[in-house]
Amino acid sequence: MNTYRILLLLLLLTLELSAFAQSPAGPRPKAGSPQDTVKRNNVDVDHADLFEYIQREDTVYQKLNGNVELRQDSIYMYCDTAVIKNNTHVTANGKVIIQQGDSTSVFADSAMYDGILRIAELYGDVVLVNGEQKLFTDRLTYDLNQKLATYNNGATLVMDSTQLTSKRGYYYVQERQIYFKDSVIVVNPEFNLRSDTLGFNTESKVVSFLGPTLISSDSTRIYTEDGYYDTENNLAAFTKNAQYEKGEQQATADTIRYDGKRSLYSLEGNASFEEGERLATAALIRYDEKNDKTFLAGNARYQDENQDITADEIIYDAKKETYSTRGRSVISDPPQILLADNVDYSEERELGIATGNVIWRDTSAELTIICETAEYDRKSDYLKASGGRNGRPMLITTIEGDSLFMVSDTLMAIRETPAIPKEPAASDTLIAIVEDAAAAPTAPAVSDTLIAIREDAAAVPIAPAVSDTLIAIREDSAAVPIAPAVSDTLIAIREDSAAVLPSAPAVSDTLIAVREDSAAIRKGPKDEEPPRQLIAYYDVRIYKSNMQAVCDSLAYKSSDSTFYFFPVRQNPIVWSDTSQFTADTVMMLLADEKIGRILMRNNGFIVNSPDELFFNQIKGKNVTAFFEDNELRRMSVVGNAESVYYARDEAGGYVGVNKTVCSEMLLYFGDNQVDKIKFFTEPKAEMKPMKQANHEALRMPGFFWEKVRRPKSVADLFDPEKAPPSSKETPAPAPAAEERPTVEPEKATEPEVEPVSSEPSGKAGEK
Repeated sequence: MNTYRILLLLLLLTLELSAFAQSPAGPRPKAGSPQDTVKRNNVDVDHADLFEYIQREDTVYQKLNGNVELRQDSIYMYCDTAVIKNNTHVTANGKVIIQQGDSTSVFADSAMYDGILRIAELYGDVVLVNGEQKLFTDRLTYDLNQKLATYNNGATLVMDSTQLTSKRGYYYVQERQIYFKDSVIVVNPEFNLRSDTLGFNTESKVVSFLGPTLISSDSTRIYTEDGYYDTENNLAAFTKNAQYEKGEQQATADTIRYDGKRSLYSLEGNASFEEGERLATAALIRYDEKNDKTFLAGNARYQDENQDITADEIIYDAKKETYSTRGRSVISDPPQILLADNVDYSEERELGIATGNVIWRDTSAELTIICETAEYDRKSDYLKASGGRNGRPMLITTIEGDSLFMVSDTLMAIRETPAIPKEPAASDTLIAIVEDAAAAPTAPAVSDTLIAIREDAAAVPIAPAVSDTLIAIREDSAAVPIAPAVSDTLIAIREDSAAVLPSAPAVSDTLIAVREDSAAIRKGPKDEEPPRQLIAYYDVRIYKSNMQAVCDSLAYKSSDSTFYFFPVRQNPIVWSDTSQFTADTVMMLLADEKIGRILMRNNGFIVNSPDELFFNQIKGKNVTAFFEDNELRRMSVVGNAESVYYARDEAGGYVGVNKTVCSEMLLYFGDNQVDKIKFFTEPKAEMKPMKQANHEALRMPGFFWEKVRRPKSVADLFDPEKAPPSSKETPAPAPAAEERPTVEPEKATEPEVEPVSSEPSGKAGEK
């Protein structure tokens, strides 16, 4: 009995000493102190209001109650009650707190802790706090060795104003990295997010998208399957199957990036952006929201309801309403197509400039312009082309299935505007060129040639007394100064009255008013596009397989299919087959895309020579040549008519020469030879055999046969050697008569000649 009492006293003393050692009076060792360098498996009791020690065979239980404090190295646990098994396994209940380090704490209703594995299972209202982040769940496994918290029964992470929930998650506390899986939902004042798998770093505050993810913000939706969002710096990258949607806007790319601080959006790799009828594609699309600029690079393409633009790069400035292209660019704005190396365009002013190997096409008018620089005004549908091969732009169009090439120093193309219903009063020939709402005021005494080429509502002011040649080539509202003193012919090309084309063979005063709004004989394009007018000036050259021409300036109107050739330094020249046509002003009218008529106004001169040995000549004040199937059929000469004609036999030999002078004449042709001639008003004719004729004296004043300037190929249009003289020069005389071979007549065949008549003009006498 005494021995039993002694042992009991020793046990009580031991328990008292143990309780004293476990009291909270002593300081806690700091993490990282020498005693913390070797991990221990035992869990120490720092404090408990009540302590009970139970030993059952090899198992020892410690029951603690009230303000329980436990410790294992740098891990601290607090609770209301606890049971410690063999100093290593703890079951804690009531206000459980586990602390590790200075910033991580876990709160729970109950917990089970394995001191050997250092794994805690927490239950109830579990809250893991790490700095400013709080994770809420009802069951959490916390591996204090790896500092890894996991949950499989749903959890919510709260950080500032962001709340994140998922069914499963892994929280690497030391790395401050959380992975959320299965039904991930993020709610933020600025966006909502749903994902399959999401990563989040609580220190860098970077969200990683590790599976299918949908981000919604107001009307914006972003889908991705990989990427990240840096919430601190407001940077994002969506790198797999990325898609963007906002209202009518839809975007896709290999990678979509967002820089919130700079308000930059980038679509990288197979980028596509669509909004309504607008579509943009490129290798890279970047949008600067602050400056409202869009940049497309790499096979860039932009399409809307009006146009289709492709280039290496496209830059659009919405604030300035301008866009630019760099690299080979194609702009399709039906019926117009533009190709260039660079294009700069202002939508507000509707003005643009294209540079570098420019090709412009109007498919409705079948026109193509090739140049180095083109200026474009969309309001007036105006194009000005300059530069190109040897510094000269070229126009290509199709007539009667054959290409026509035209080259000059400058080319302009404009749409014709509605005409004014005003009938001009004119004699000889009146063709009024009026393209807008205000007619060009003309004085009563005006003739020779007046050409007013207009592009706006302000009329070209015409002086009361003007002469020779007036060409007003205008590009703005300011009129070109008009030279004084002109007479004889006023050419004002009009579109508002019924076309009256001269058809009678004898015409003294001819009125031609070409219209497009009623029964015009020659019609413009069949589509609904307004007719187009072309203007070319200085050193104009034209080449077509069966027609060539040169002049100082030119206008072509698709509305009446007419070319107008104007003089400045020299009179225009037109060649067709073996014939050469010259006058102060020449007009070539097309019918069914074929040459219908050539009108020569003032000093009309036609030279014809099948072999360039002898030259048929026709001269008069005004001459009209009529063609059928591209062959000259008739020619009307009005005013001071003269002709020199070399008659030939059936074998082609020359038999004689006929010279006739009269007021008017009408010639009929077959196979480019004169078949019959009608003379009007006191004709005087003389026929001489070839040997008796003075061929040099038979050349009329002003005769010349131009060979040097006649284009023989497209290359000749650019040849500097074929440029016109700097000033009017006297053409070189034709070869002398003695230098030309002659052929004795044999079975001579002369054209049928109707003799002089004293009857009034328009009625031919017969002999």
